[in-house]
Amino acid sequence: MSNTAVLWSCLIAIGISIAVTYKWKVNLGFMAMSFAFLIGCMFQGDTVATVFGFWPNSIVFFLIAACLLFGFAAENGTMKMFGDKLLWRFRKNINFIPILIFLVAMLLGFLGAGSSTMVIVTPIAYSIGIAAGVDPMLIVFGVGMGYITGGYNPWTGTGVIMLGLIEKNAAAVGAASASQIYMRVWLTFVIKQIIFMAIFYVFYNVIKKKRNKGLQGNESREIKIEKPADYTPVQKKTLILILISCLVIVIPSLVSTWFHPKGWFFTDLVNLCKPQAILVIAAVIANIMKLADPKKVINRLPMGAILMIVGVSFLMGIATKAGLLDVLVSLFKNEALPAFLVAPLLSILASFLTIFTSANFVVAPLLFSMVPALSAAMGLNPVGLYASIMIGADATSISPFSDAGAQLIAFAPDELKDRMVTKQFGMVFVVWGMCALAALLGLWSVFPV
Repeated sequence: MSNTAVLWSCLIAIGISIAVTYKWKVNLGFMAMSFAFLIGCMFQGDTVATVFGFWPNSIVFFLIAACLLFGFAAENGTMKMFGDKLLWRFRKNINFIPILIFLVAMLLGFLGAGSSTMVIVTPIAYSIGIAAGVDPMLIVFGVGMGYITGGYNPWTGTGVIMLGLIEKNAAAVGAASASQIYMRVWLTFVIKQIIFMAIFYVFYNVIKKKRNKGLQGNESREIKIEKPADYTPVQKKTLILILISCLVIVIPSLVSTWFHPKGWFFTDLVNLCKPQAILVIAAVIANIMKLADPKKVINRLPMGAILMIVGVSFLMGIATKAGLLDVLVSLFKNEALPAFLVAPLLSILASFLTIFTSANFVVAPLLFSMVPALSAAMGLNPVGLYASIMIGADATSISPFSDAGAQLIAFAPDELKDRMVTKQFGMVFVVWGMCALAALLGLWSVFPV
Protein backbone atom coordinates (compact mmCIF):
# COMPACT_ATOMS: atom_id res chain seq x y z
CA MET A 1 0.00 0.00 0.00
CA SER A 2 1.24 3.53 -0.74
CA ASN A 3 2.51 5.81 2.01
CA THR A 4 -0.43 8.16 1.46
CA ALA A 5 -2.88 5.33 2.06
CA VAL A 6 -0.99 4.32 5.21
CA LEU A 7 -1.16 7.90 6.52
CA TRP A 8 -4.90 8.09 5.91
CA SER A 9 -5.35 4.69 7.54
CA CYS A 10 -3.56 5.92 10.67
CA LEU A 11 -5.72 9.05 10.89
CA ILE A 12 -8.94 7.05 10.38
CA ALA A 13 -7.77 4.53 13.00
CA ILE A 14 -7.25 7.30 15.56
CA GLY A 15 -10.76 8.65 14.86
CA ILE A 16 -12.33 5.18 15.21
CA SER A 17 -10.35 4.50 18.39
CA ILE A 18 -11.56 7.72 20.00
CA ALA A 19 -15.19 7.02 19.01
CA VAL A 20 -15.08 3.44 20.36
CA THR A 21 -13.47 4.65 23.58
CA TYR A 22 -16.26 7.13 24.26
CA LYS A 23 -19.05 4.76 23.18
CA TRP A 24 -18.00 1.50 24.84
CA LYS A 25 -15.36 2.70 27.34
CA VAL A 26 -12.61 0.58 25.77
CA ASN A 27 -9.14 1.81 26.63
CA LEU A 28 -7.94 4.01 23.77
CA GLY A 29 -4.52 2.38 23.97
CA PHE A 30 -5.90 -1.09 23.26
CA MET A 31 -7.71 0.15 20.18
CA ALA A 32 -4.79 2.20 18.84
CA MET A 33 -2.38 -0.67 19.49
CA SER A 34 -4.57 -3.13 17.60
CA PHE A 35 -4.88 -0.79 14.62
CA ALA A 36 -1.11 -0.18 14.70
CA PHE A 37 -0.35 -3.90 14.31
CA LEU A 38 -2.97 -4.30 11.58
CA ILE A 39 -1.83 -1.29 9.55
CA GLY A 40 1.88 -1.83 10.17
CA CYS A 41 1.93 -5.52 9.30
CA MET A 42 -0.77 -5.73 6.62
CA PHE A 43 -0.45 -2.34 4.87
CA GLN A 44 3.15 -1.29 5.47
CA GLY A 45 4.80 -4.72 5.43
CA ASP A 46 6.36 -4.33 8.88
CA THR A 47 6.93 -7.10 11.37
CA VAL A 48 5.35 -7.14 14.82
CA ALA A 49 8.80 -6.46 16.25
CA THR A 50 9.09 -3.32 14.10
CA VAL A 51 5.75 -1.97 15.31
CA PHE A 52 6.67 -2.80 18.89
CA GLY A 53 9.88 -0.84 18.36
CA PHE A 54 7.83 2.38 18.42
CA TRP A 55 7.35 1.89 22.17
CA PRO A 56 7.91 5.33 23.86
CA ASN A 57 10.62 4.23 26.27
CA SER A 58 11.38 7.60 27.85
CA ILE A 59 7.79 8.56 28.64
CA VAL A 60 6.72 5.15 29.94
CA PHE A 61 9.77 4.74 32.15
CA PHE A 62 9.34 8.20 33.65
CA LEU A 63 5.69 7.44 34.46
CA ILE A 64 6.72 4.24 36.21
CA ALA A 65 9.69 5.78 38.06
CA ALA A 66 7.77 8.80 39.34
CA CYS A 67 4.70 6.80 40.33
CA LEU A 68 6.80 4.32 42.28
CA LEU A 69 8.45 6.88 44.57
CA PHE A 70 5.46 9.16 44.99
CA GLY A 71 3.23 6.09 45.27
CA PHE A 72 4.87 5.44 48.65
CA ALA A 73 4.14 9.04 49.65
CA ALA A 74 0.52 8.73 48.53
CA GLU A 75 -0.02 5.34 50.15
CA ASN A 76 1.20 6.41 53.61
CA GLY A 77 -0.63 9.75 53.49
CA THR A 78 2.45 11.98 53.22
CA MET A 79 1.29 13.89 50.14
CA LYS A 80 -2.17 14.51 51.58
CA MET A 81 -0.71 15.74 54.85
CA PHE A 82 1.78 17.92 53.01
CA GLY A 83 -1.02 19.43 50.94
CA ASP A 84 -3.14 20.05 54.03
CA LYS A 85 -0.30 21.88 55.75
CA LEU A 86 0.42 24.04 52.72
CA LEU A 87 -3.27 24.80 52.39
CA TRP A 88 -3.32 25.85 56.04
CA ARG A 89 -0.47 28.27 55.35
CA PHE A 90 -2.22 29.80 52.33
CA ARG A 91 -5.80 29.69 53.69
CA LYS A 92 -6.07 33.50 53.65
CA ASN A 93 -4.83 33.84 50.04
CA ILE A 94 -6.44 30.87 48.34
CA ASN A 95 -6.94 32.65 45.02
CA PHE A 96 -3.22 33.19 44.55
CA ILE A 97 -2.27 29.49 44.64
CA PRO A 98 -2.36 28.97 40.81
CA ILE A 99 -0.25 32.11 40.30
CA LEU A 100 2.22 30.95 42.96
CA ILE A 101 2.55 27.58 41.20
CA PHE A 102 3.26 29.34 37.89
CA LEU A 103 5.90 31.67 39.41
CA VAL A 104 7.72 28.93 41.34
CA ALA A 105 7.89 26.71 38.24
CA MET A 106 9.12 29.66 36.17
CA LEU A 107 11.87 30.49 38.69
CA LEU A 108 13.17 26.92 38.83
CA GLY A 109 13.05 26.67 35.04
CA PHE A 110 14.98 29.92 34.74
CA LEU A 111 17.69 28.66 37.11
CA GLY A 112 18.27 25.67 34.85
CA ALA A 113 16.55 22.88 36.77
CA GLY A 114 15.19 21.54 33.46
CA SER A 115 12.81 18.60 33.64
CA SER A 116 13.62 18.35 37.35
CA THR A 117 11.30 21.32 37.79
CA MET A 118 8.35 19.06 37.03
CA VAL A 119 9.49 16.53 39.64
CA ILE A 120 9.77 19.19 42.33
CA VAL A 121 6.78 21.43 41.63
CA THR A 122 4.09 19.09 40.28
CA PRO A 123 3.51 16.90 43.37
CA ILE A 124 3.37 19.97 45.61
CA ALA A 125 1.09 21.79 43.16
CA TYR A 126 -1.38 18.90 43.10
CA SER A 127 -1.26 18.49 46.89
CA ILE A 128 -2.11 22.08 47.68
CA GLY A 129 -4.18 22.79 44.56
CA ILE A 130 -6.60 19.86 44.82
CA ALA A 131 -7.13 20.52 48.53
CA ALA A 132 -7.87 24.18 47.75
CA GLY A 133 -10.38 23.32 45.04
CA VAL A 134 -8.20 24.50 42.14
CA ASP A 135 -9.19 22.89 38.84
CA PRO A 136 -6.59 20.21 37.95
CA MET A 137 -6.18 21.69 34.47
CA LEU A 138 -5.23 25.06 35.96
CA ILE A 139 -2.57 23.24 37.97
CA VAL A 140 -1.36 21.62 34.74
CA PHE A 141 -1.13 24.99 33.00
CA GLY A 142 0.56 26.63 35.98
CA VAL A 143 3.33 24.05 36.16
CA GLY A 144 3.72 23.40 32.43
CA MET A 145 3.65 27.00 31.28
CA GLY A 146 5.73 28.31 34.18
CA TYR A 147 8.48 25.74 33.77
CA ILE A 148 8.98 26.32 30.04
CA THR A 149 8.72 30.11 30.38
CA GLY A 150 11.83 30.16 32.53
CA GLY A 151 13.49 27.27 30.74
CA TYR A 152 13.52 29.03 27.36
CA ASN A 153 15.84 31.79 28.61
CA PRO A 154 19.05 32.06 26.51
CA TRP A 155 21.44 31.19 29.35
CA THR A 156 20.25 27.77 30.51
CA GLY A 157 18.86 24.53 29.22
CA THR A 158 16.36 24.64 26.39
CA GLY A 159 17.03 28.28 25.54
CA VAL A 160 20.67 27.52 24.81
CA ILE A 161 19.56 24.87 22.31
CA MET A 162 17.16 27.26 20.59
CA LEU A 163 19.75 30.03 20.43
CA GLY A 164 22.26 27.61 18.92
CA LEU A 165 19.78 26.64 16.20
CA ILE A 166 19.29 30.30 15.26
CA GLU A 167 23.06 30.89 15.27
CA LYS A 168 23.49 28.16 12.64
CA ASN A 169 21.61 30.34 10.17
CA ALA A 170 22.56 33.76 11.58
CA ALA A 171 24.13 35.00 8.33
CA ALA A 172 20.95 34.32 6.40
CA VAL A 173 18.64 36.11 8.82
CA GLY A 174 19.83 39.68 8.42
CA ALA A 175 21.88 42.34 10.13
CA ALA A 176 20.76 41.55 13.66
CA SER A 177 22.82 38.99 15.54
CA ALA A 178 21.36 35.64 16.54
CA SER A 179 21.45 36.61 20.22
CA GLN A 180 19.47 39.80 19.54
CA ILE A 181 16.89 37.87 17.57
CA TYR A 182 16.53 35.18 20.20
CA MET A 183 16.17 37.70 23.05
CA ARG A 184 13.21 39.21 21.18
CA VAL A 185 11.80 35.77 20.49
CA TRP A 186 12.07 34.83 24.17
CA LEU A 187 10.51 38.12 25.28
CA THR A 188 7.61 37.47 22.90
CA PHE A 189 7.29 33.99 24.38
CA VAL A 190 7.27 35.30 27.98
CA ILE A 191 4.56 37.85 27.19
CA LYS A 192 2.48 35.16 25.48
CA GLN A 193 2.82 32.81 28.49
CA ILE A 194 1.74 35.48 30.95
CA ILE A 195 -1.28 36.45 28.82
CA PHE A 196 -2.35 32.83 28.30
CA MET A 197 -1.89 32.01 31.99
CA ALA A 198 -4.10 35.00 32.86
CA ILE A 199 -6.76 33.77 30.42
CA PHE A 200 -6.77 30.26 31.88
CA TYR A 201 -6.76 31.64 35.42
CA VAL A 202 -9.86 33.71 34.72
CA PHE A 203 -11.60 30.83 32.96
CA TYR A 204 -10.90 28.09 35.51
CA ASN A 205 -10.76 30.13 38.71
CA VAL A 206 -13.60 32.57 38.02
CA ILE A 207 -15.89 31.74 35.09
CA LYS A 208 -15.99 27.97 35.56
CA LYS A 209 -16.46 28.19 39.32
CA LYS A 210 -19.18 30.77 38.90
CA ARG A 211 -20.96 28.53 36.41
CA ASN A 212 -20.63 25.45 38.62
CA LYS A 213 -21.35 27.01 41.99
CA GLY A 214 -23.02 30.31 41.29
CA LEU A 215 -20.11 32.12 42.93
CA GLN A 216 -17.62 34.66 41.69
CA GLY A 217 -14.69 32.23 41.85
CA ASN A 218 -13.59 31.81 45.46
CA GLU A 219 -15.98 34.40 46.86
CA SER A 220 -14.12 34.40 50.13
CA ARG A 221 -10.37 34.79 49.96
CA GLU A 222 -10.05 32.85 53.22
CA ILE A 223 -11.22 29.31 53.82
CA LYS A 224 -11.97 27.81 57.21
CA ILE A 225 -10.07 24.61 57.88
CA GLU A 226 -8.74 22.94 60.98
CA LYS A 227 -5.03 22.99 61.63
CA PRO A 228 -3.55 19.67 60.40
CA ALA A 229 -1.99 17.19 62.80
CA ASP A 230 1.75 16.59 62.96
CA TYR A 231 3.49 14.24 60.54
CA THR A 232 3.85 10.63 61.63
CA PRO A 233 7.41 9.20 61.84
CA VAL A 234 6.87 7.34 58.55
CA GLN A 235 5.66 10.51 56.83
CA LYS A 236 8.68 12.46 58.10
CA LYS A 237 11.02 9.82 56.66
CA THR A 238 9.15 9.93 53.35
CA LEU A 239 9.44 13.71 53.13
CA ILE A 240 13.16 13.60 53.89
CA LEU A 241 13.68 10.95 51.19
CA ILE A 242 11.77 13.01 48.62
CA LEU A 243 13.68 16.18 49.55
CA ILE A 244 17.04 14.43 49.24
CA SER A 245 16.00 12.96 45.89
CA CYS A 246 15.04 16.38 44.55
CA LEU A 247 18.33 17.91 45.71
CA VAL A 248 20.32 15.10 44.09
CA ILE A 249 18.43 15.65 40.82
CA VAL A 250 18.71 19.44 40.80
CA ILE A 251 22.06 20.43 42.34
CA PRO A 252 24.42 18.65 39.88
CA SER A 253 22.39 20.05 36.96
CA LEU A 254 22.56 23.61 38.31
CA VAL A 255 26.29 23.35 39.03
CA SER A 256 26.91 22.01 35.53
CA THR A 257 24.81 24.78 33.95
CA TRP A 258 26.35 27.72 35.79
CA PHE A 259 29.93 26.65 36.58
CA HIS A 260 30.82 24.04 33.90
CA PRO A 261 33.13 21.87 36.07
CA LYS A 262 35.45 19.47 34.27
CA GLY A 263 36.42 15.89 34.97
CA TRP A 264 35.02 12.45 34.34
CA PHE A 265 33.57 12.02 37.82
CA PHE A 266 31.34 15.06 37.66
CA THR A 267 30.32 14.29 34.07
CA ASP A 268 29.28 10.78 35.08
CA LEU A 269 27.51 12.14 38.17
CA VAL A 270 25.44 14.54 36.06
CA ASN A 271 24.57 11.68 33.72
CA LEU A 272 23.37 9.62 36.68
CA CYS A 273 21.40 12.37 38.44
CA LYS A 274 18.49 12.36 36.02
CA PRO A 275 14.93 12.14 37.36
CA GLN A 276 14.22 8.63 36.08
CA ALA A 277 17.33 7.08 37.66
CA ILE A 278 17.13 8.88 41.00
CA LEU A 279 13.39 8.27 41.39
CA VAL A 280 13.84 4.52 40.89
CA ILE A 281 16.75 4.39 43.36
CA ALA A 282 14.73 6.39 45.89
CA ALA A 283 11.77 4.02 45.42
CA VAL A 284 14.03 1.06 46.27
CA ILE A 285 15.18 2.88 49.42
CA ALA A 286 11.55 3.60 50.34
CA ASN A 287 10.79 -0.10 49.94
CA ILE A 288 13.72 -1.09 52.16
CA MET A 289 12.63 1.48 54.78
CA LYS A 290 9.10 -0.04 54.68
CA LEU A 291 7.46 3.33 54.15
CA ALA A 292 4.39 1.64 52.63
CA ASP A 293 3.17 -1.70 51.29
CA PRO A 294 5.08 -2.11 47.97
CA LYS A 295 2.29 -4.26 46.48
CA LYS A 296 -0.22 -1.44 46.99
CA VAL A 297 2.28 1.06 45.55
CA ILE A 298 2.72 -1.04 42.41
CA ASN A 299 -1.07 -1.32 42.07
CA ARG A 300 -1.14 2.49 41.90
CA LEU A 301 0.81 2.52 38.63
CA PRO A 302 -1.33 4.29 35.97
CA MET A 303 -1.50 1.40 33.53
CA GLY A 304 -4.54 2.86 31.75
CA ALA A 305 -2.64 6.06 30.96
CA ILE A 306 0.50 4.13 29.99
CA LEU A 307 -1.39 1.87 27.57
CA MET A 308 -3.10 4.89 26.01
CA ILE A 309 0.21 6.63 25.40
CA VAL A 310 1.82 3.47 24.02
CA GLY A 311 -1.02 2.67 21.62
CA VAL A 312 -1.12 6.13 20.06
CA SER A 313 2.69 6.19 19.88
CA PHE A 314 2.59 2.95 17.87
CA LEU A 315 0.17 4.49 15.36
CA MET A 316 2.13 7.72 15.04
CA GLY A 317 5.37 5.79 14.67
CA ILE A 318 3.87 4.03 11.64
CA ALA A 319 2.62 7.36 10.24
CA THR A 320 6.03 8.95 10.72
CA LYS A 321 7.72 6.05 8.93
CA ALA A 322 5.27 6.53 6.06
CA GLY A 323 6.51 10.09 5.60
CA LEU A 324 4.24 12.21 7.80
CA LEU A 325 6.96 14.82 8.41
CA ASP A 326 7.76 15.12 4.70
CA VAL A 327 4.09 15.59 3.79
CA LEU A 328 3.63 18.35 6.36
CA VAL A 329 6.84 20.21 5.57
CA SER A 330 6.08 20.05 1.83
CA LEU A 331 3.18 22.43 2.46
CA PHE A 332 5.68 25.28 2.70
CA LYS A 333 7.27 24.50 -0.65
CA ASN A 334 4.18 25.83 -2.37
CA GLU A 335 5.21 29.16 -3.84
CA ALA A 336 1.59 30.30 -3.99
CA LEU A 337 1.32 30.21 -0.18
CA PRO A 338 0.17 33.69 1.01
CA ALA A 339 2.64 35.45 3.28
CA PHE A 340 0.05 36.08 6.02
CA LEU A 341 -0.52 32.32 6.39
CA VAL A 342 3.13 31.38 6.91
CA ALA A 343 3.34 32.19 10.65
CA PRO A 344 0.03 30.52 11.64
CA LEU A 345 0.83 27.44 9.53
CA LEU A 346 4.27 27.17 11.12
CA SER A 347 2.61 27.40 14.52
CA ILE A 348 0.07 24.70 13.64
CA LEU A 349 2.76 22.45 12.15
CA ALA A 350 5.01 22.83 15.21
CA SER A 351 2.04 22.09 17.49
CA PHE A 352 1.06 18.97 15.60
CA LEU A 353 4.55 17.54 15.36
CA THR A 354 5.33 18.16 19.03
CA ILE A 355 2.37 16.02 20.09
CA PHE A 356 4.33 12.99 18.99
CA THR A 357 8.00 13.97 18.88
CA SER A 358 10.64 16.11 20.58
CA ALA A 359 10.34 19.89 20.24
CA ASN A 360 14.02 20.47 20.99
CA PHE A 361 15.65 17.77 18.90
CA VAL A 362 13.23 17.24 15.99
CA VAL A 363 10.67 20.01 15.52
CA ALA A 364 12.80 23.10 16.21
CA PRO A 365 15.80 21.98 14.09
CA LEU A 366 13.47 21.02 11.24
CA LEU A 367 11.37 24.20 11.20
CA PHE A 368 13.99 26.75 12.31
CA SER A 369 16.05 25.84 9.25
CA MET A 370 13.18 27.04 7.04
CA VAL A 371 12.93 30.52 8.62
CA PRO A 372 15.79 32.35 6.81
CA ALA A 373 14.53 31.35 3.36
CA LEU A 374 10.91 32.14 4.17
CA SER A 375 11.88 35.47 5.73
CA ALA A 376 14.00 36.52 2.75
CA ALA A 377 11.58 35.33 0.07
CA MET A 378 8.43 36.85 1.59
CA GLY A 379 9.83 39.78 3.53
CA LEU A 380 8.60 38.40 6.86
CA ASN A 381 9.92 39.25 10.32
CA PRO A 382 12.15 36.31 11.40
CA VAL A 383 11.38 37.05 15.07
CA GLY A 384 7.70 36.39 14.38
CA LEU A 385 8.46 33.16 12.51
CA TYR A 386 10.81 31.80 15.17
CA ALA A 387 8.35 32.82 17.89
CA SER A 388 5.47 31.13 16.03
CA ILE A 389 7.43 27.87 15.96
CA MET A 390 8.45 28.04 19.62
CA ILE A 391 4.99 29.03 20.78
CA GLY A 392 3.34 26.42 18.58
CA ALA A 393 5.64 23.71 19.91
CA ASP A 394 4.92 24.76 23.48
CA ALA A 395 1.18 24.67 22.80
CA THR A 396 1.29 20.87 22.95
CA SER A 397 3.67 20.57 25.92
CA ILE A 398 0.76 19.30 28.03
CA SER A 399 -0.01 16.53 25.55
CA PRO A 400 -0.01 13.17 27.40
CA PHE A 401 2.22 11.86 24.60
CA SER A 402 5.00 14.38 25.41
CA ASP A 403 7.56 14.06 28.20
CA ALA A 404 6.21 17.06 30.12
CA GLY A 405 2.58 16.01 29.70
CA ALA A 406 3.36 12.49 30.87
CA GLN A 407 5.01 13.87 34.01
CA LEU A 408 1.92 15.96 34.76
CA ILE A 409 -0.14 12.77 34.56
CA ALA A 410 2.33 10.74 36.62
CA PHE A 411 2.04 13.04 39.63
CA ALA A 412 -1.75 13.50 39.45
CA PRO A 413 -3.87 11.88 42.18
CA ASP A 414 -4.76 8.30 41.32
CA GLU A 415 -8.44 9.04 40.79
CA LEU A 416 -7.57 11.73 38.21
CA LYS A 417 -4.88 10.02 36.14
CA ASP A 418 -7.02 8.49 33.39
CA ARG A 419 -9.25 11.57 33.15
CA MET A 420 -6.23 13.85 32.90
CA VAL A 421 -5.06 12.04 29.76
CA THR A 422 -8.31 12.92 27.99
CA LYS A 423 -8.49 16.46 29.37
CA GLN A 424 -4.89 17.30 28.53
CA PHE A 425 -5.19 15.92 25.03
CA GLY A 426 -8.39 17.90 24.45
CA MET A 427 -6.89 21.15 25.74
CA VAL A 428 -3.96 20.73 23.37
CA PHE A 429 -6.24 21.63 20.48
CA VAL A 430 -7.69 24.63 22.33
CA VAL A 431 -4.24 26.10 22.98
CA TRP A 432 -3.17 25.09 19.48
CA GLY A 433 -6.00 27.14 17.98
CA MET A 434 -5.31 30.13 20.25
CA CYS A 435 -1.66 30.22 19.23
CA ALA A 436 -2.44 29.91 15.52
CA LEU A 437 -5.04 32.69 15.71
CA ALA A 438 -2.58 35.00 17.49
CA ALA A 439 0.04 34.23 14.83
CA LEU A 440 -2.51 35.00 12.09
CA LEU A 441 -3.17 38.38 13.73
CA GLY A 442 0.57 39.12 13.76
CA LEU A 443 0.86 39.24 17.55
CA TRP A 444 4.14 37.31 17.56
CA SER A 445 5.80 39.86 15.26
CA VAL A 446 5.51 42.90 17.53
CA PHE A 447 9.28 43.10 17.99
CA PRO A 448 11.10 44.10 14.76
CA VAL A 449 14.55 42.84 13.82
